[in-house]
Amino acid sequence: MKIGDLIPTPPETDLIWKGVDFLLPATQTTAATVGFGIFSSVLILYGIGMIALQIVQLYVHGGRLGSTSGQYNPVWAPITIVLGFGFLVPILGGNGLSTAHYFLRNIVAAASVNTYNAVARVAMKYMVQEGRPMSPVSAAGREFAWQIVSSEVCSYTFKQAVARDAVWGKYPTAAPDVPASVGVIGDGNVYWHYGPACGSSAFEYPSREKFGDFGAARNVAAKKLIDDIRAIGFQTRLAKAFECCGMSVDWKASEASTEAYAKDGLIVADLTARINEIGDRFNREVEDAAAAQAASENREQRAKMVEAVDVYGGAIVATYYRALGQLNEKSGAYASESPTRTDPNPEIWTVYRSEVQYALDIIKHQRKLESAAYVLTSKDLASAGDENASLYADILNSVMRPTTEYFLSYDGFRADPVADLMNVGNRLMLGAKVGFGVGLAATGASNFWSSTAGKIVEYVMTPGWWLLGAAYAGGAMLAIVLPNLPLIYMAFGILGFMLFLVVASIAILVWCGAHMRLDGGDNFVSPVTGPGYRYLFGGAIALPVGMLAFILAQLVNVFWLNLFMFLWSIGFLGSQGGQAIGFATLFIGVGLLIYVQWKGVVMTLSLITNLNDRVLAYLGWPSQTFGEGESGTAVVAVAGGGISNGGAAGKPQGGPKKGGDDDSPAGGKGGKGNGVSALSEAAQKAADKH
Repeated sequence: MKIGDLIPTPPETDLIWKGVDFLLPATQTTAATVGFGIFSSVLILYGIGMIALQIVQLYVHGGRLGSTSGQYNPVWAPITIVLGFGFLVPILGGNGLSTAHYFLRNIVAAASVNTYNAVARVAMKYMVQEGRPMSPVSAAGREFAWQIVSSEVCSYTFKQAVARDAVWGKYPTAAPDVPASVGVIGDGNVYWHYGPACGSSAFEYPSREKFGDFGAARNVAAKKLIDDIRAIGFQTRLAKAFECCGMSVDWKASEASTEAYAKDGLIVADLTARINEIGDRFNREVEDAAAAQAASENREQRAKMVEAVDVYGGAIVATYYRALGQLNEKSGAYASESPTRTDPNPEIWTVYRSEVQYALDIIKHQRKLESAAYVLTSKDLASAGDENASLYADILNSVMRPTTEYFLSYDGFRADPVADLMNVGNRLMLGAKVGFGVGLAATGASNFWSSTAGKIVEYVMTPGWWLLGAAYAGGAMLAIVLPNLPLIYMAFGILGFMLFLVVASIAILVWCGAHMRLDGGDNFVSPVTGPGYRYLFGGAIALPVGMLAFILAQLVNVFWLNLFMFLWSIGFLGSQGGQAIGFATLFIGVGLLIYVQWKGVVMTLSLITNLNDRVLAYLGWPSQTFGEGESGTAVVAVAGGGISNGGAAGKPQGGPKKGGDDDSPAGGKGGKGNGVSALSEAAQKAADKH
């Protein structure tokens, strides 16, 4: 973007520019422009009077001291007076606006809108036209590379051991085959199979109908990865350690033995860095292949979305939030796919188990030494304290812990975890509706057949209605409110910019009048006029900073949600070690997992309205805010309260009590119960506070 691109007037169809032109019209006369003309004229008279008074004071002071030297700057004082006077004068034959208003309209506002549109246009071309997601999605390269390393070491060590003993006619065991670097396609997958002894790795292989040439392109990238790994030669060098006589004792590899192997040249130095580099290169190639294929699909829709930014400006991007994820959902899913792994089977290694396992452990320790990597899982912490657990806890955990791990486990990097939250919301709403229907049928049937059965069902469903209502309200927040959060915050951000123009359209006239003074400073910007420049700059960057916040919020969400899900999968179960895990633990664990993610997404998206304040704070400059961020949060809060109170399932009324008043609801309790989710309660409190 060139400097000249900042000044041109945005197109008439630009949504934000329509607001600027509505407020500060170039030619049309309005009540506001006439009022501005009168106000400017009064300020001109005031400025002339102030200058006259300062001149009189100057001569009085000079007559008393014999000189006027140092009382005013002979260069800057005349310039500021001329500029202040010239900017205040209404344009002759115009609609009442002064030069200051045209400066505000055609320089400050136009530059802000053009920069805002330029950021949005470049981002949309990158994501929509080129088919790339906001964040890099392929993260399986290193994992795949180390899987191949493990199978290669296993295969070469095992094969050499069989060949060595075959010379002496001992241990007639079939040696595993080392597969070609080109994967074998079958059953919708592509495999690199080292036999049952040394495991395999596989990716889904989408057909051309599903995703064009991506499967073939990733297969080529995988072939290159395997060829590059084999070219290092680490597996053959390590296998030589057992070339002579193998290992008859079940020794355990350690960091010390690994360092000894390194000194003897039996392992390749810096293997970890080289393997990681190969994996990262695979990621880039997979990302490029996925983006190229995604860009070739839905061309017409993608072209319209990019064209809409040129026509309507960057504001239209606020409506793309869900569409961006959906357009590149397929490419993100395939590019971020983790390889399916079948681990080597030590039972097939027979008498060679010791040396094959030793070789694998050497590589494992080398990776740990070179990268200080250590893999911790939820089971490592969750099992802590099990030896002191009671019999009841052991029995209950045998059932509930696998269930809890299923719901709270982290399966690997997710390309669009925000979309996952929206899908969870849809499932919660559907499940709540089904549960409400089942509960209603059970309540009605039990009351019809037996009052005792009705009491039992009512007792069971008393907390059930609350849970169903909470599930529905929480699901609605995720499925309905969450996709519209960027739109809400960006709308308030645009409103804040318009309110800035309202303030500036009046303040700039007073500010120009402040230039009409005989200052004695050595700078063009005086202490009196300096704040005005800072306020104008802060208002001008508000729009583009908001667009950057929208983009950066997506990057932060992808990283932070994956980080939190990983930590939660370990930490929550780890906190329950040695304790009985019941349904309450499961419900609270899942509920907190969803709610914390929701709060994190709201927190990052709120940057759209408040990031500009934080940027200006780095300069120590003031900023004008109009409660944009608080207003957006309040709307979300009110929406949450409305969903919980209006959409949540209340406890259904039963028939009349036997022998009682017909107006009394059956059950006598909970007839006015509405399910209110924890999400909505917290949001309502925030709304009340604002």
